[in-house]
Amino acid sequence: MSHRIHLTNPRLLAEPAFRPPVFHTQQLSKPFISHAQRIFKYQYNIPLILITLGKDGSRAYYKDMKVEAAPFLQEKTIETTGAGDTFCASSLNYVLEHGLEHGLDNLTEENLKELLTFANAAASLITTRKGALRVMSTKEEVLDFMKSRGC
Repeated sequence: MSHRIHLTNPRLLAEPAFRPPVFHTQQLSKPFISHAQRIFKYQYNIPLILITLGKDGSRAYYKDMKVEAAPFLQEKTIETTGAGDTFCASSLNYVLEHGLEHGLDNLTEENLKELLTFANAAASLITTRKGALRVMSTKEEVLDFMKSRGC
């Protein structure tokens, strides 16, 4: 089982002259996740750390919060190509729609749970489709899928 840590500093998005890669993904074994999270948070001042845990869902670290969300497991999984990219894109979209609008200092546990749940659902849907290009779900498809699962 591989776990991935996704890092972003959304404050950089506001700097027009500075457009570095927003997400950095690093494959980590489970024992090193907490250690890596502390290093990225305190040494590099990364305010939002997202970790995908495969069949175990996902986790967010923000300020002193640790929030987890359950996965949306699919019986009809074809392949996992694009699931991580979809998770990252969905997360970034949420931060842009909600985080920057109200200020990064105002993200709540509820916001983070909503972000992770939506990103998990979107990533799950893409695993039921062949390929990665032109198969990403629309926001409406993801919301309908979540509703069908009681979210």
